[in-house]
Amino acid sequence: MLYRQEIDGLRAIAVLPVIMFHAGFSWFSGGYVGVDVFFVISGYLITSILLNDLDKGTFSIVKFYERRARRILPALFFVIFVSIPFAWMWMTPNELKNFAQGFVAITFFASNILFWIKEDYFSAPAEENPLLHTWSLAVEEQFYIFFPLILLALWRFGRQPIFYFVLFLTAISFLLSEWGWRNYPAANFYLLPTRAWEIGVGSICAFILYKKQPKGNQLLSFFGLILIFYSILFYTEATPFPSIYTIVPVIGVALIIIYGTGETITAKILKVKIFVGIGLISFSAYLWHQPLFAFARLKSIQEPSEIIFLLLTLASLALAFFSWVVIENPFRNSKKISTKRIFSLSAAGSLFILSLGLIGHLYEGFDYRVNERIKKLTNQELKIYESLNLKPLKCINTEKKDGNPCQFTENNDGLSIAIIGDSHAARVRWPLEEIAKEFPITGYLVNQGGCPPLIGAYIINGNYEIGHCNSLHKKALEFVKNEKIDVVLLVARWSLYTTGDYQGRASRYLLSETPNNHSVSIKDSRDTFTKLMPITLKKYKDTGAKVIILHQVPQQSVNPIKLVERLMMTNENNFLTAYSSIISETSISKTKNLELQNFNKNFFSNFKNYNQLVFDSEFCNEKICAWGDVDGAFYTDSDHISMHGSLKMTKKLRKSLLDI
Repeated sequence: MLYRQEIDGLRAIAVLPVIMFHAGFSWFSGGYVGVDVFFVISGYLITSILLNDLDKGTFSIVKFYERRARRILPALFFVIFVSIPFAWMWMTPNELKNFAQGFVAITFFASNILFWIKEDYFSAPAEENPLLHTWSLAVEEQFYIFFPLILLALWRFGRQPIFYFVLFLTAISFLLSEWGWRNYPAANFYLLPTRAWEIGVGSICAFILYKKQPKGNQLLSFFGLILIFYSILFYTEATPFPSIYTIVPVIGVALIIIYGTGETITAKILKVKIFVGIGLISFSAYLWHQPLFAFARLKSIQEPSEIIFLLLTLASLALAFFSWVVIENPFRNSKKISTKRIFSLSAAGSLFILSLGLIGHLYEGFDYRVNERIKKLTNQELKIYESLNLKPLKCINTEKKDGNPCQFTENNDGLSIAIIGDSHAARVRWPLEEIAKEFPITGYLVNQGGCPPLIGAYIINGNYEIGHCNSLHKKALEFVKNEKIDVVLLVARWSLYTTGDYQGRASRYLLSETPNNHSVSIKDSRDTFTKLMPITLKKYKDTGAKVIILHQVPQQSVNPIKLVERLMMTNENNFLTAYSSIISETSISKTKNLELQNFNKNFFSNFKNYNQLVFDSEFCNEKICAWGDVDGAFYTDSDHISMHGSLKMTKKLRKSLLDI
């Protein structure tokens, strides 16, 4: 197969944006498309090799898998082995257990399935997973388990019929992804059936160019480069992926593969030595960057600075060069390492990783590493991991599903109250249960995470299919009307939908009045919020219910659970000293919380006819907004209130209800 330098340059264009995206650099908001660039390149190269071997009659399935083993496993195993000591030192038992589960998944090329079940690729917790990036390796390996066998089985029919068959499968996979992002976005992102078409496009390029010299075309190849850079710079986490939007970078890569050769400007750009050099080490760079970034985040309580991530990016490239020289090249050389040896080493490495993974899972992340006294102190006296002992919910239609109204008090008379909102709404249940011990309350909870209580709002890039939240809150309104509910408490993390999360990211949970608006901005989301909130309030008021708006509690810049978990890894004396110190210091200053406070104050000042409860004084003094006290944390993460914290809301909530 003809070596093309520009393909290695294209690999550099793929790996650098992925690294920058995972580092959190905002100008690479669509950097994740680098993985899609890799998929197309892989489909082109592997299919070209397969076609050549099949045409010559030299194809061997054993040789094919040997090449894959030489290419993937040595560098992957090396990165994993180096990561293990850092995981042992810096990961809490639960994190280490998850890390170990990743070992098992990697052994069976099933990382994408594991992370589909457990991880949102764009979430903050996912950023602390050192193995998250192996999902794309799993997709490729799953594809190459079946694809060579399909080609081999159909080869007797000729190359042209196979081309049309591959074209057909690629089209089916694409249509499935276009359906999948609307209905099952997590599965759509991670799983092979909705990703195969990207590799398939690369395969189609291989069929088109087979036994032909690529002909350069200045316009088409440069347009391909523009398409890739456009998606890298202008796509965001809110862009449905994979979907019709993915055609932009995928077609861009295809145009470069087919036309970006010879003396074209595109080929000259991609053949620049630094791009070719990074392309050669791109696989190792891809393997190294995620563990480096994840461990930096695990080790630091606060998000590391951009300077740290820039240094880690350079470190990932340096380690990639080392791996390429010491690991990749020797293992890819069949004269140095025989077929028998590569298979035996691959089997031994896989067995070792599988064993470690099973042991880490069965032994609960080796939780004996945490001092028993600290564990007891953390679990009981500090109430970080609380045993809630709450009464079971009695839900309409029998189960807590899709926001079904659920009763959480036993009283069937007295004041009927419905808490309606997103995940923050569930935390208000606890103080109401306390209040219900004093006077009759029939309490209902209607909520779903990431679904603000706005009627008519579609959530773009949220937790569920786009129309889910709108449907849920229409049902909530009907429930309030039909049951003649006395009081409606509207609860949400309001700022998430208007200013973004606490890290300043504002490309998820965006609001739109229409379901197909996928270019919605944070300003558009804020405008939608401003328009729909008064409509929602009026509709609830028209049912005859008293409406109370609960402002969100102050956000924290540090996850207190993470803070204490890190302290758990120290010895007992250090833990007690550090804990005593941090609860008396600021974890978020009042000035940091001003934007949130000002948003609540300015926006909700328009609704003076509705009762509003503000809880800043319960958590903040003139200097700080505390994350906890000597009895425990007020939060279970940076913004969700804990049971211990929620009970601080009881007094103000009780007074408001007594005044009704």
